[in-house]
Amino acid sequence: MSLSNLLRTTSDEYHGEALAMAEATAKRYPGVYGENHPYNYGCMSNLALLRRATRDLDGALALDQRARKGLLESLGPDHHYPLTVAINLASDLAALSQPIQARRIGEDALPRLTALLGSEHPHTLACANNLALDLIASDDEAAGQALREATLRRYADPPYGPAFSDTLVAIEGGRLDPDFDPPPI
Repeated sequence: MSLSNLLRTTSDEYHGEALAMAEATAKRYPGVYGENHPYNYGCMSNLALLRRATRDLDGALALDQRARKGLLESLGPDHHYPLTVAINLASDLAALSQPIQARRIGEDALPRLTALLGSEHPHTLACANNLALDLIASDDEAAGQALREATLRRYADPPYGPAFSDTLVAIEGGRLDPDFDPPPI
């Protein structure tokens, strides 16, 4: 799973290989961890990232919805894993031209991530960046620009700075896609 994440983020030319690897891995995860294990849902969400990257928007949405539901049932709404999937689910909705639905998810996730991880954590910043885009897309330009400027200021400071990959994506107005790297158990 970690290798497919690396391939996805290295270059678009590796998306096909990363997708095949993620699909094969996603099939094996339930056999190792069980159908309802959080790692299985995290793997599912990584596969959704690749589906969105390869333009299977409906497939990405279905996987992230399933992953989020499973994680909410097992870990609750304030755990890092379902909040990470929520960020990606909002991106699926935005890609499907549903900015109001994406905004609602981001508005729920951002204060939870801030309380859990702090305002400077990469996933909190990713959620804030994406929510700013959704606010703007759903006709709340002032709130979206204010959040975008605050988020870019956080990215400008250490430990990130102007050369950090997420900073560059945010400056360019792109969405950020946090992935799940399963920690060893």
